[in-house]
Amino acid sequence: MSIKINTRIAFLFGVLALASAGVSADGPSGVDVLIDRYLEAVRSEDWEIMAALLAPDAHYLGTSMTIFDRPPIDLRGPEAIVGFFRNANEESGTEEVPYDIQRRWTSGDTTVVDIVVHVRAAGEFFEVPKKTVEIEAALNTILRIAEGKVIYHADYTDYAEGLRQIDAQREDP
Repeated sequence: MSIKINTRIAFLFGVLALASAGVSADGPSGVDVLIDRYLEAVRSEDWEIMAALLAPDAHYLGTSMTIFDRPPIDLRGPEAIVGFFRNANEESGTEEVPYDIQRRWTSGDTTVVDIVVHVRAAGEFFEVPKKTVEIEAALNTILRIAEGKVIYHADYTDYAEGLRQIDAQREDP
């Protein structure tokens, strides 16, 4: 698989890492509501709301890119972060990203969301000779909140499993 395709896959899964999250069992706190709004903005591609929920000095980190021998994605500020997600969605041909929240917990100002995403994307994007590919991947999203804004967002994606599923679909179109 070419580096170009590997990079596109990484961008796609980066987008997927933000599918959405549910409200905690104890009921919605201000932080829970903010996180829900932020993740929903990413999932629904509402870039204006996403940007408004990011702090001016927000930091995004995606270190899982190392599986593709690429440096981590390391972005600062709403414009760069929103631009990354917008471009990733446009390039990937993603049709649908349903998700299942496996677990969500908060410690101090940090919330961890364990998600399984179910991706439907254009087969040609992944060099698969069929109209649509389906991929399921596990990921963890880490968010930090301060003063009513997202100040830090990191994604850790199981790209290896996603690549295995794409390879299997190439072999059995």
